[in-house]
Amino acid sequence: MKTHLLLKVMLMAGLLLAGACTPTGQEEGEYTLSSDKTSVNINEEVTFTVKSEEGRDVTSEWNFSDDTGIREGNRFGWSEPGTYTVTAVAKTNPALKAANTVTVTVSETEVTYTISCDKTEVKVNEEVTFTVTSSAGEDVTEAWNLCDESMCRVGNKFGWSEPGMHTVTAHSKANPEIEAENTITIEVSGSVYKLYADQDVVYVLDEVTFHVKEIIDGVEQEEDAYGFEAGIKGGERFSQFGAMANVFPEAGVYTVDAVKYDFKGAEIARAENTVEIIVKERDITGYEDRYYRRSLMAEGTGTNCTGCPAMAETIEYTETYLLPDRMIPLAFHLNDDACNVPLYRNFFILTNDYGIFAYPYYIIDWNLTYKSTSSDAEALKHSIEASQARYAQTPGLAVETTLSGRELTVKIKTTPRETAEYFLGAYIVEDDIYTEQSGADDGMMMQRNVAYYCLTEPEGNQDDLPEEGIGKYGRLGLEPLGTLEGEREYTYDYRFTIPTHEPIDHNLDNCRLVYFICKADATIEPYGYFCANAATCRLGQSQEYEFEPIYGE
Repeated sequence: MKTHLLLKVMLMAGLLLAGACTPTGQEEGEYTLSSDKTSVNINEEVTFTVKSEEGRDVTSEWNFSDDTGIREGNRFGWSEPGTYTVTAVAKTNPALKAANTVTVTVSETEVTYTISCDKTEVKVNEEVTFTVTSSAGEDVTEAWNLCDESMCRVGNKFGWSEPGMHTVTAHSKANPEIEAENTITIEVSGSVYKLYADQDVVYVLDEVTFHVKEIIDGVEQEEDAYGFEAGIKGGERFSQFGAMANVFPEAGVYTVDAVKYDFKGAEIARAENTVEIIVKERDITGYEDRYYRRSLMAEGTGTNCTGCPAMAETIEYTETYLLPDRMIPLAFHLNDDACNVPLYRNFFILTNDYGIFAYPYYIIDWNLTYKSTSSDAEALKHSIEASQARYAQTPGLAVETTLSGRELTVKIKTTPRETAEYFLGAYIVEDDIYTEQSGADDGMMMQRNVAYYCLTEPEGNQDDLPEEGIGKYGRLGLEPLGTLEGEREYTYDYRFTIPTHEPIDHNLDNCRLVYFICKADATIEPYGYFCANAATCRLGQSQEYEFEPIYGE
């Protein structure tokens, strides 16, 4: 009797346990792996896709492997003939695998790639459309980077603002070592005008002289271009001190352009650039109660970009020698990048909203006026100085952080100097990430300032963000604070669990908090605000309010 009772109890426990345990595949739902082709040639790329039972494309959340190991991204090829079996595993749960595998046969014939375009002779700023085609007849343009002698471009349609000869090359995004067999040379002709100033940082009542040079087919002419008038952009032309000279009676930052008119007053030519003139007060006494000012430098970059190492050197040089401790870089990387960032859509949103058509690029203090793709350290220095000179009521910033394991707590403090509408931004960045890098010595580089997570506006699924841009007066990674009163302190608390990162986990000793405050200003394009101050602090550490130093005579 006892034996029968024990058997019944064991049977009932087994049934309950069976009801409580469901195989992972049923709990998560099955996932299917597919490819756009299963028979290819050497170096011909295949695109793999993972979908859920409901048909949702979850490719970006999965890793792909073959007989050779883990592959980068979801599009790749093979350099040796043979048969390869591809599997897919969830990034956040390695125990979760696709229900099937895909077998790809690679023949001994090597696929090659060629680049073509719709025209090879254009005028200044006229766009050219480029196409990359495989020897199998496949249009692979979207999977390739197009670069000229100075930078990699965004997209496959672009032009040049300067006359001259430009050579365009094409490189696979998935494997930068695979290049198109040919290059294309584009001849850009026409005249452009460039504005110069004899000095761009002066004191009140100093005279500044301007001149315009004509550039014909890439050659700058010795004589000044005739008939131009300089003036404040959008305002009156200079006249009291001559059409191309002016004295500035007040401190500030002035944007100067140059225009040529016909005898009826109609505009017939304009210099392609403007010049920023920074005018300082003659007597600088310093203000011990002024909060210390740093500028935020949002950078668009990627490890498949041959021009990015030069930009990184420019940033480091400017930080170290030209403007020590006056700039806070925040680097947004591409999603096909070796850093494997979750915030990849930010890169594309900024290119659209700021009208940037090449990378690497940078944007100073979220101000359209101070965007650039140039690796010129002096130009970067001038943009930061000009941005900071525009606004004197710098709000104070301080922070307290604690880090217990991977649990981060943050308390940001700010004290505005004037009553206005403000926004707050806070990102976790990581330094000293050693990765492959196109254009770098030995193909490797130490990445710095890489943005991984946003505390002030968690982005969620990046696929939900509009790649075409977020529009005028939108915001990217900012928390609206509303109207804050001047000379009053406000605090904002955040908690964040730092995820485990694949394939190499974060080094928390190399992670920092980059935090900044923006002030609403409807005149600033494209978002209607600018960064009024920025700071950075190692995770687990704190930072008090900082003040501007007093300089002697």
